[in-house]
Amino acid sequence: MKNGLLTGWCSWYHYYEHIDEETLADNFRVLHDWKCKITSNAAVVDDGYMTAWGDWNSMKRKQFPDKKKEMKKKTKEKRKQTQHDDDEGDDNNGGSGVMLLSSSSSKKEQDALKRVADTIRANGMKPGLWLAPFAADKNSQLAKDHPDWIIKNDLGRVANSSNCGKFFYGLDASNPQVLQHAYEAIRRAVQDWGYEVLKLDFLYAACLFGNGKHDLSLSRAQVMHNALRTVREAAGPDVFLIGCGCPLGTAVGYVDGMRISADTGPTWYPAFPLPSWDNATLPSLRGMIRNTLTRSSLGHRWWHNDPDCLLLGESTSFTEEEVTSAATVVAMTGGMMLLSDDLTKLNAGRLRIGMRIYPVTGATAIALDLHGANSETGFPSILRLWCTDVATSDTFVDGNNNQSEEEGEVADPNADAIEIAKLTTFSPDRPPQRPERRERSCIRVAW
Repeated sequence: MKNGLLTGWCSWYHYYEHIDEETLADNFRVLHDWKCKITSNAAVVDDGYMTAWGDWNSMKRKQFPDKKKEMKKKTKEKRKQTQHDDDEGDDNNGGSGVMLLSSSSSKKEQDALKRVADTIRANGMKPGLWLAPFAADKNSQLAKDHPDWIIKNDLGRVANSSNCGKFFYGLDASNPQVLQHAYEAIRRAVQDWGYEVLKLDFLYAACLFGNGKHDLSLSRAQVMHNALRTVREAAGPDVFLIGCGCPLGTAVGYVDGMRISADTGPTWYPAFPLPSWDNATLPSLRGMIRNTLTRSSLGHRWWHNDPDCLLLGESTSFTEEEVTSAATVVAMTGGMMLLSDDLTKLNAGRLRIGMRIYPVTGATAIALDLHGANSETGFPSILRLWCTDVATSDTFVDGNNNQSEEEGEVADPNADAIEIAKLTTFSPDRPPQRPERRERSCIRVAW
């Protein structure tokens, strides 16, 4: 909880795995230009940068080119051209156009993901990266090199990963070598590449059902606990960890943010070929809203709730009412708030919807009809959010002042929300209040 509250952008729901360095940079610049309209403190690079799940140090070089090699190639070509001009007696060129690489610049630019992190940071946000540390693709080099790491079911076959998008392998976290693999992948992202936010997906893959495991003395819950402890130790205390596809109870104390909903998607109901009637667990906006409402009470107590991304763009099939409903629920439940559109093409009308729900409040609305939800819709429809014009903490900052008093550093735009969220945070060192004396979770409004 001490690592703040995230707002910003994630690459997944518009680009999916089709990302490249230039496209990402375009969206980072838009977020920076919008800082007075939509407050952002993080940008997350999602799936699509690696050649295969499990091979986390691999790169799609066409989308993320090796700038060091490109610069060397250009330098070599320039030298050839200069030599050709000299041979023709053109004294005006004199080799002055040759660009020599210093060892420091070569070292800095040799890693594409580090460059992306630097670009995010240069635009005033924390760099974030997606990983699935306990999952591997069937065609990955990891699966070929370490078939004994893959969880087998009771019949000796590869355990079912139970994902609607594709089949992948679950890596056995009862195996110390698998834990070391996950540790190194996360350590590399944090220490070598400089990422301060990690979105860790498909975490349940560490404890798939089956007897084909390294250590059968451990329960699946114990395996999951060891996996998450390894993840946190690798990342360190100051990295914001987002848990996705993770057993909820096991993650308490390990993650800063938790996906508490099914995947959102570009449609209200699951899109064909997925069955539209299963709108509770399959990707859809309706399922996302339902889970966000029913699990809103977990926010700021166990972690900051992650309701999944908010889609404002016209690349979806949403009506204006559906977009407005999603934005309202995400805003009133007071958790993380990440956009996931091509921001360079977001129209003014949809942008205004986003502007109306920023900055985030950090306060969580109460679902008044949680246990009496409409039988037709299956989820609550009445939310209450207390508002006040009186601050309840001495640590609030002026939302209009984006500079902190110390060393002129840029203040976190979500500082007010973070302080409000702390009022409802569970602390083992703080005695519980009587229910009738609990402070209301409020937001301040201008009168």
